[in-house]
Amino acid sequence: MYIYFIRFAAVRLNFKSKLIPQQLYFIRILVVTLVFVLTATPSFAQSEQAVVEPTFFSSLTFENLNEDNQTFKADGLEKDTFWIKCILPKTAIGKDLILQISSVYFDEIDLYTQRNDGLFHRVGQSGNNFRNRDSIPTRFNQIAFTTDQPVIYIKNKVSRYAGVDLVIKETKAMYLSERWDFFKLGGYYGLAMMSIVFNLVFFIIFKDKRFISYCFLLLFVFLQFLYEDGLLFFITSNSWILKNFVLLFSLLTAAMSCVFTYHFLNLKNRAPHFLKVAAILILVAMVGTLAYFTFDHLLFLLLANLFNVLAALWCCYIAITLFRTNVLARFLVATLGIVLLFGIGYNLHQFSVSPFFDFFNRDTFRLASAFEIISISFAIVYDIKKIRAENFHYRNEIQKYVAQLQLLSYSSNEREIPEEVKPNLDAVPMILIFQNLKQSYALTDRELQVLKLISEGLSNQEVADEIFVSVSTVKYHVSNLYFKLEIKNRSQAVKFMHEYTNATTNG
Repeated sequence: MYIYFIRFAAVRLNFKSKLIPQQLYFIRILVVTLVFVLTATPSFAQSEQAVVEPTFFSSLTFENLNEDNQTFKADGLEKDTFWIKCILPKTAIGKDLILQISSVYFDEIDLYTQRNDGLFHRVGQSGNNFRNRDSIPTRFNQIAFTTDQPVIYIKNKVSRYAGVDLVIKETKAMYLSERWDFFKLGGYYGLAMMSIVFNLVFFIIFKDKRFISYCFLLLFVFLQFLYEDGLLFFITSNSWILKNFVLLFSLLTAAMSCVFTYHFLNLKNRAPHFLKVAAILILVAMVGTLAYFTFDHLLFLLLANLFNVLAALWCCYIAITLFRTNVLARFLVATLGIVLLFGIGYNLHQFSVSPFFDFFNRDTFRLASAFEIISISFAIVYDIKKIRAENFHYRNEIQKYVAQLQLLSYSSNEREIPEEVKPNLDAVPMILIFQNLKQSYALTDRELQVLKLISEGLSNQEVADEIFVSVSTVKYHVSNLYFKLEIKNRSQAVKFMHEYTNATTNG
């Protein structure tokens, strides 16, 4: 039904572009994937271990996890589970506390505190499998609790990464911390949304595929950060989505990175083999992703992530080969290289490979992404502006040659130039002068018109009558002209026009 709807929409909208078949295939795959994701049945896992004997924890081997937070970690007896032991400071005992694990890869979290009977009772649950049981969604896994004992235990079941960003704060302090985090997130997502809108508008104006491919690339990156920052939980509580969302969009981001690189560096003639290699890498990453969705094995996860990274590295390699001859390639090497470095560091941080990678957290990764957004957007606009300037120059040259050919045609035939043609030939140099002036000083059409009239000696009132605007509007344009041309009065405007005309004509 969805496929027929897409085809019907394409026919109704009268899409006749040659790219439509490829676009329809892409849209079909995307729609089918999203339908599968949205209709996937969430899994509900309920732990039966509501009470734990103190002797059970004595059988576990705890290792130091964080000396500052007095936290220790031990492997659990069940698959993909581990325990965290926390020693609370004396100031926290008896207070209203909130436990937060700021990671989106935990399926289940059970918090145990000791009661008067000496047993450890479960006082709260969180995790992706319990999200839709809570009427109030939260960014990350949070459990509110109070205890008069200094030791608590947390049972964790992870879906992918075992990295633990654990914080225990008083309720008020946690809310203040969350408020500051939302302030920082607002700045990044505001920049990302603004960049997406601008690139979409630029695509509509310039019809350049670099803008639309970068728009999709930004959108996929934006959605991944939305997931990593725990904001997707405000939209859906489906456990399958919460577990596999980032892997799916990592694949889409890698694929769109290749598409964007192809258009950004104009590789159709420079590197015709680029798309073939990129297609192979993305295909293998897709197979690994689908295999992980089916079998839920770590090997397929590593395979998918490896080839997603290789696709990005392939883009960097092609940009490096063009580094000396292409300015845009330098932009791409700098920006994509930094984002790729921080992305790899962030993944190693999530795997808890080494404390060294703690620097590559979400905040630094997001900062690298913001740098990439600003740099690439600037590079695209810079290149478009350069191309438009070159086109303007070539158009002027063509107009000159046409005028010269017209003169030669009359001279070679020893014919007198007709009177109706003379004004056009005489006007050609002035047209070119005004076009160059407009381009060089970023003048609007109206400002150029006002400059021409005041350089002829007309007053503000006479200019207003000539172009049918108010005197105040003329004054506004005149003040803008003074600022852009760096002049102070009308006499300087006349002098400027005289000097500029002579310089352009002689040049």
